[in-house]
Formats: sequence, C-alpha cells, structure tokens
Amino acid sequence: MRLPRLGSVQFRTTLAATVVAALVLVTASIVIVQLVERNLANNARTALGDALESASHAASGEGSSESDDAEGAEGGAAHEDGARIAERDADGSAGDPEQASSSDLRNEQLAEASIQEVRDGVDAVADALKIIVPVVVLLLGAAIWIAVGRTLRPVRDISRRVAAISGSTLDERVPEPSGDDEIAELAGLMNEMLDRLESASERQRAFVADASHELKSPLATIVAVSEIAQISSDPQRLAELAPKIETEARRMQGLAADLLDLARLDAQRDDRDFSTVDLSAVCREVASRLDDADIDIVVSSNGSVLAYGTGTQIERAVFNVVENAVCHAASRVQITTMSSADTVRATVEDDGAGIAPADRERVFDRFVRLDGSRQRASGGAGIGLSLVKAIVDRHSGTVEIGKSAALGGAEVLLELPRAALATLDEPEPASPTEP
Repeated sequence: MRLPRLGSVQFRTTLAATVVAALVLVTASIVIVQLVERNLANNARTALGDALESASHAASGEGSSESDDAEGAEGGAAHEDGARIAERDADGSAGDPEQASSSDLRNEQLAEASIQEVRDGVDAVADALKIIVPVVVLLLGAAIWIAVGRTLRPVRDISRRVAAISGSTLDERVPEPSGDDEIAELAGLMNEMLDRLESASERQRAFVADASHELKSPLATIVAVSEIAQISSDPQRLAELAPKIETEARRMQGLAADLLDLARLDAQRDDRDFSTVDLSAVCREVASRLDDADIDIVVSSNGSVLAYGTGTQIERAVFNVVENAVCHAASRVQITTMSSADTVRATVEDDGAGIAPADRERVFDRFVRLDGSRQRASGGAGIGLSLVKAIVDRHSGTVEIGKSAALGGAEVLLELPRAALATLDEPEPASPTEP
C-alpha cells in the first residue's frame, strides 16, 4: 500500500476539510449542550413552580374547611377571619413554625431534585457527543480521503505517463478521462501540447536532414575541386576550377545566412524593435539591386506607404519575393504598394508559369522546391519563401500566393501592419539596408 505523502494535494485537502469539519462539529456540540441545559432548566423551574402553586392551593383549601367546621354558623366576619388565617398558614408567613420549616425543606428538596435531573440530562448529552463527534470526524476524513483520491487518480496517471515520455517517444499520449471536468480538459491540453512537440520535433529532424543535404553537395564539390587543384599543375586548369569553388562557397554562405536568419527570427519572437518603414522606398531599393537586362521591374505606388516593423527584416522579405519573381519571370515583374485603414500591401506579380494552387501553401515550408525549379540556378535551397513567411508572422501580417490577373504568372501579396499616427512623428522612416 502506497503511503500518503504529507505534501500531496490529497493529504492537504483531507487534512483541511477534516479540521474544518471537526471545528464545526465541536462548536455545534457546545451550542447543543447549552441549549439542552437551558431548556431543561426552564422546564424544571416551570414544573417546580406548578408544584408549589398546587401545594399552596391545597393548603389554602384545607385551612378554609377547618375554619368552617369550627365556627359553624357564625357570621360573615368570622368566616373571613378564618380564610385569612388559612391563607397565612399556606404562605408560611403565619401559623406553626414547625409546619413552615417542613414546607421550606420540602421545597428545597424539590428544587435540588429538579436541578440534578437537569445536570444528569446535560451530562448524558455531553457523553453521547464525546463519542459521536470523533466517530463522525474520522468517518468524514476517510470519506474525503477516498473521494479526493479518486478525483486525483487521473492526474497521477497523467503524471506517470508524462514522466515516461521522452524525446524518442513523443508519439505517446496521456490518458484522457471520461467526463467534461477540469482534469479531462487538462489531459486534452496535454495531448495537444504533445502533438505540437511531436510536430516540432519532426520539423526539426527534417530541417537538420535537409540542411545537411544542402550543405553536403557544395562541400563535396569544394573538396573534389580542391583535390583536383592539388594534383594539377596546369595554370589554365586551376583558373577554371577557382570560379567553381567560389560559386559553391557563395552558395554555402547564402544558405548559412538564411539559416541564421531563421534562427534569429525564432529567438526574437518577443523582441520587437519596430519603427516606421517606408514600404514604397524599400520596394524601389530592392528593384534597383535586382536590376536585370532581361527582366523589366516596374514599381508602382501612390506616395509613401508606411509600415510598422523592423526595416531590415521587411526589406529581406520583399527582396526574397522579388528575387523569386525575377527568377521565374519571362520578361516582366510588377511591384505595387498601397495603404488601407490598418494595413499596407506590397503586391509582386510576374509573367512566368505561376504556381499551382496545390503548391501555394507548401512553398512556404523550409527546403521545399517545386518540381519545375529544382535546378540550382533557379530553384535555390528552398529557404527564401519560408524566411518570408517567418518575417511576416513575426510582424503579425499575412502572405498569400495567387494568380496574376494582369501578367498571368504568380502574384504574391504581402500585408503588414500600417504605422499608427503616433509613429509618424519620428524624424524619418527607417531606410533600407543590405540584408
């Protein structure tokens, strides 16, 4: 049998409830005894008073009878004198002293007997309560202990199951008791948390595997090229190998930068250094940096469109979206910014092949590349749009992909919080910088 722990909820609840019940019962017992004693005393006084009154009437009647027999047919005055004498004899204020003493003694005995009866009754009630109250307290404590134990049994089952779950057994779940009480709600929330942990663990394992795979290819290329360069003595051959090493090294550098940015966003969810950002200026700056002779990038806006957020992160999100559009466009990319009551929007459209509706949510996952863009030159590592999604989520915004009605390709809509009136008093909007 498992011994109770002094600090357990079951022990503390049982102890507190039992102490309260004992105090209530003891207080009630004292009140009951006092009420019984008072009631019995009042009854005794009433009975004694009735007895004395009956004795007084009896004595008065006997005295009147004797006076009538002695005087016979005397007049009314003699009769009245005899009645007054009998009445004084009954009250003890006149008459024989021995008869008065005997009457007082008899009254004292009656009073003492009445008081003793009251005491005996009160003692009997007190003795009964001395036995009943402890028994009731013990039974009540046992009932509370059992009831609380049954109530907390699902909690102990949940605790044991949670203690057994480790990083390799996140697929297990805690038992959910039947009913609709707080414990069932707790079990349901625990299982929902375990679902999130399992999902996060799977994403982390997939992320590590994908990152390892993406880093493995450029590292293998660099190692192979380095080995060839070591055994080759042809200067022209070495000159041809150098750009390959640089290309793979830059790809690794970009991948590492994206991974670090994702890690920073995960760590800075509650660290918001927001300010006013001119979204139109950011889009123009990004367009100038991605200027391509084969792709016409057009920026359209109606004056300043002021967003509220971190300037470098907003620029990084716009840069990744526009860069993705340039990679897949045939000849034209259109960037449009506008404001609404509470938000600002940046719409990026291209005249490329577009994105299928089934893939418009999946492309925001990490290391996801669509089948038609798995080439390194166009598809990248599959982190750019996932980084966009992370930045937008941090700013409490939205990002959606659709079909461009004007150009026929993909349309990416970025929606961010609009700068409040209080932030417009800043000296100047945050200017875009290099990501």
